[in-house]
Amino acid sequence: MSKDTIFGAILGTIMCLVVTCTLVLLGFTKPAYAAAEAAATLTLGDNTSAVISDSSGYQAHITITNTGKSTLDPGQLRVLTNPQFIFDSSTVMQEWAQGQQTVRGLQRLDTMLGSADVPTLEPGAHTTVDITTPAQDSALQLFNSWGAKPILIQYVGTNAGTVSLHTFVTRTTDGLAVVHTPAMNIVPVLPITAQTWSINKQTAQELSSADSMQSLTQSSNNANTKDTAANTKGNASTSNSSNTSAQKTDEPLENSQTEQHSSQIDATAKRAAAQVLAVSKQENTNHAKLVAVAKRHAGLQNIIDPDSAYQFTQPMQYHAITQPANADIALYAQSTAQTTAPEEAIPTAQWQATGITATTLSASAAQQTLQYATDSKTSASIPAIAWQRQTPWSQDALAFAKTAGYQAVIATNGYEDETTTAVANTKTTVHTDAGDITLLTPQRELSLLAHNQQTDSQAVAESTDAGKINRFIAQSALYQMQQPYVSRTLLITFDSNTPSTLVDKLMTTIEQSSWLHISSINDLLQAPDGMDSKEATAISQNTQALWQYSHVSAQELTKQRTEQLTQLAQSFGDIGRFSNDILDPDANVESTKAGQQSNSTQSGDTASDTDQSNTDQSSTDQSSTASDDASEQSSSGSEGAQGSQQHKLKSSTSAADTWTSTLLAAQHMIALRALGVEAANATPLIQGAQTIGNSLFDGVSIAKPEALNIVSQSGKMPITLANNHPFPVSVHLVAQADSNRISIHADTTHSNADASSSATNQYSTEATQSAVTDTITIPAHGEEQITININILQSGRSTVKLSLQDRSGQTFGTATQTTVTSFFQISDWSGYVILGFAVLLGLLGLWRQFHRIKDPDE
Repeated sequence: MSKDTIFGAILGTIMCLVVTCTLVLLGFTKPAYAAAEAAATLTLGDNTSAVISDSSGYQAHITITNTGKSTLDPGQLRVLTNPQFIFDSSTVMQEWAQGQQTVRGLQRLDTMLGSADVPTLEPGAHTTVDITTPAQDSALQLFNSWGAKPILIQYVGTNAGTVSLHTFVTRTTDGLAVVHTPAMNIVPVLPITAQTWSINKQTAQELSSADSMQSLTQSSNNANTKDTAANTKGNASTSNSSNTSAQKTDEPLENSQTEQHSSQIDATAKRAAAQVLAVSKQENTNHAKLVAVAKRHAGLQNIIDPDSAYQFTQPMQYHAITQPANADIALYAQSTAQTTAPEEAIPTAQWQATGITATTLSASAAQQTLQYATDSKTSASIPAIAWQRQTPWSQDALAFAKTAGYQAVIATNGYEDETTTAVANTKTTVHTDAGDITLLTPQRELSLLAHNQQTDSQAVAESTDAGKINRFIAQSALYQMQQPYVSRTLLITFDSNTPSTLVDKLMTTIEQSSWLHISSINDLLQAPDGMDSKEATAISQNTQALWQYSHVSAQELTKQRTEQLTQLAQSFGDIGRFSNDILDPDANVESTKAGQQSNSTQSGDTASDTDQSNTDQSSTDQSSTASDDASEQSSSGSEGAQGSQQHKLKSSTSAADTWTSTLLAAQHMIALRALGVEAANATPLIQGAQTIGNSLFDGVSIAKPEALNIVSQSGKMPITLANNHPFPVSVHLVAQADSNRISIHADTTHSNADASSSATNQYSTEATQSAVTDTITIPAHGEEQITININILQSGRSTVKLSLQDRSGQTFGTATQTTVTSFFQISDWSGYVILGFAVLLGLLGLWRQFHRIKDPDE
């Protein structure tokens, strides 16, 4: 073979190699093992060991799935470890979880805990392999130091290459000659709140028409009667002992009775209003499971959203309470903060127009709501802790929380310790203009796992419960080993969506870990600061940096919430308008008088030795005082807002006021809840709020009158007005013609009119194309018929539109219309003269036709 031939062969081989490598690099072809690696996945099963001891052994439960399009040939599954390796930092542990082997001790794991054969797998098929290593196995005897150890699970297939899964196992101190150090304190906090809210349409409809209020009002009146009777007894008893003493103690007794009555009305309104909100069946099912988990794990710290307690009726022990409806109080704080940019702040008036004020967001309001929901006063004995929502805890927000009475806040992001040193107490103190406030920060890695999340998307093993638990236990062991003699208390928060199964498994494993001790939320509040107070205060003052942790910008969130508040304010204002401008004012007076008479009678039966006139006067004073409190509570949200004076409730404690107070309470709860969920999830609640207001107006309606045919100069159109509400309403009817063929004027009297409603008519009754009646009072669940006068000006067809106005002249409800057809009209005596003259001409024409002499040519 010549040299040229040999050289050509070598050159051709080199060229083929270059072309092949180029194609591989460009992605036109792949090695067989690369395609096979992507065809199989490994997942950890629930029976995989998170800890091992001198007597427990090790078990791995692995599922292999063929995710490719070709068959996987038989392979082998292996579990490898390095028993002598010790994780010394969270960085190294995170790198291992993500499949990175940067440390020499992790680059080669020689100790095999077990292996198993894997059969052939068709595309889409999976199989589960169990590997069990007994405690006496020589490999387990090599674990002679306690702490987290790396576990490498490998699947090696004939045509699949190698697929790896990186996880952990933690060796306990059992059976080891080690010094037992103090356990690290863990505070596991479970938020009890619902995420998926809707409006109970049936209940909302019943509330709008007050169909469901009778029993509630009666219950409130009965409770008030019992309170009145009890206080009257006490007053009578005191009077029998000493008249002078009775005179001195009369005022305190009245004040006590007033507070009880006002509280009862407020509680009744809130309980009825809470029925308008509804959570899904799935939410209730999950809550029932969490209640069972909490009973099994007494150390679990349950922090309750007070408004959710109305929906979750199963008894449960609460260790702390959050803000009402879990609302974003930090966002509200921006409205009053001078340091907030205008585009990031919602004016206070917009909040108040929905009934939301600093008072309704306070800790005392949360405690009162929980007391009403659970009929228990234990809410006052548990700490009030505000939970971060979408808006971060800036300096202004923390000052607002302090002023609102919260003992602490939980900051879910922005205040984590970014250093790589050992963890410290997840509690610090922040200085604000309103005073110092405690700030609690959940430990990041442990809380992410408790939230049912992976610490990183590349931490594949953490996609299952077993992988999360293995990492959680290993991470906690690392934290304890870093400073074994330093007392530390770490806050671990679950998410409201964390499955109850994961909560149960994680709590069970924590309870079995000797290096961990479950502490209470009160212990954490009393713990020393883990972060320097000056550093934490400096973080709170850098608002822009805090917003970087949020998934939504301050401007975007402000815009979303502003639009929602505008819609909610309209619904809230509709109730105030209905109460003040449509509901008959005399309904409150009559109902109050009836209630006072009933209370006086029953009080007299209970304590007959008490002077009747004093009892009546006392009842009147108490009703007035209680109603002032209820009115202030219900209308506090409207103060300072546009139209606040029009929407302010009347001062009485009648059934009508209880009803409107309940409606306002319902709208307030809806507004709070809408601002407590993600902005995108608030739409159903806002639409429900609008439905309640519309239902009130639609409860007063006009029956469509039949078409009217008029063959004379004028006619009357009967109109029926209906009231579907249990209290009388007072409105105006507006009639308007679409042409000048007819003129309209209203009949100022009707069958239900009295001196107060018909004596003064501020509207003109002259014949025009439109007319407005006097105030028309429609009885409760009744009808009222009136008439309007139609004058015919020209023959033809006209349309008359009928609508309702409230007492302030604003149109409401659904309008209707009918037609008026006129065939003939005579306006005055001149018409009769013209008619007579026409008849005369006609007769003259007929006479001439029969008496004229015909021409011969015809």
